[in-house]
Amino acid sequence: MQLNRLPATYTQDRLAALYRDIEERLNRLPGMSGTGIALYNPLTDNWGELVLVAGHPAPKPGEQAGSSWDRVSANYLQNLGVQLVRGRYFTAADNERSENVAVVNEAFVRRFFKSSEDPIDQHFGTDLPENANTYRIVGIVRDAKFAGFALDQPARPMFFVALAQTVRYVNPMMVRLELQSHFAGGLLLVTNTPPGTLEPLLKRALADADPNLTVTSVRTLQQRIDRSFDQQRAVAGAGRGQVLEMVLRGAFRRVAIGLVLGLPLAVGAGRLLAAQLYGVRFWDPLALGLPPFRLAPARSAPPSSPRCGRRRSRR
Repeated sequence: MQLNRLPATYTQDRLAALYRDIEERLNRLPGMSGTGIALYNPLTDNWGELVLVAGHPAPKPGEQAGSSWDRVSANYLQNLGVQLVRGRYFTAADNERSENVAVVNEAFVRRFFKSSEDPIDQHFGTDLPENANTYRIVGIVRDAKFAGFALDQPARPMFFVALAQTVRYVNPMMVRLELQSHFAGGLLLVTNTPPGTLEPLLKRALADADPNLTVTSVRTLQQRIDRSFDQQRAVAGAGRGQVLEMVLRGAFRRVAIGLVLGLPLAVGAGRLLAAQLYGVRFWDPLALGLPPFRLAPARSAPPSSPRCGRRRSRR
């Protein structure tokens, strides 16, 4: 499920209490075997930051030192089916009163640690050198693709932090980022109830928890995967000639619509001018015919392959 963004006036304490209430309400729904709340669900968004590992030298210019990340509730990863390799998942004990911890994927370990290093209990942070001790790694999970692009590429480095925890930064930029990341936009539901039957119950439960909560979409994970691959399938199934034909067809369709709408208006305007100005004819084939040809595309080339970059939703 995708949710609208709550008002910016909500504090972190209010959000934390609301998320607890939401999970309790959802877990009571019929047919529900698991729930989770996240900053964003898989294949819908992507947040990324520069990573600095405590005790490691600062990354050099041009060095790959970024990682995607997500903020999730205690049971989110296991309910999604992300497999644990070592250490542990988040638990209810990872809350606002405990040490800030993180779970990382295998790609994160490969990028930021040598094979001789044990990532468990190592510390890292984001963006600024003074943040390098922010999180302690407590678990390593299998790689999973959360970003909705480059699905044909290997999984990106990624770390997860606890929804119930808050880092008390001093830097204003980091304070703002920390608050923004607590506005969850994704709900995960493990259920055998069909989406059409479940949706009214979900909307009612969320409205009871907070009238400002609005559901923007409800889809199965398979539907989300299919939508993510639609564009890639379309590009892979079209040859150069087909792409050129699609581009030209679209361009000339717009020209045709303009002619259908514009010529009657132009003739009507010509009649009005001819009635008021001496020597002006309402029907001038050259004046009426030249603009459409000037507007028509002289040459079109097939689009280049799409390039996808990491979306940084926080900025």
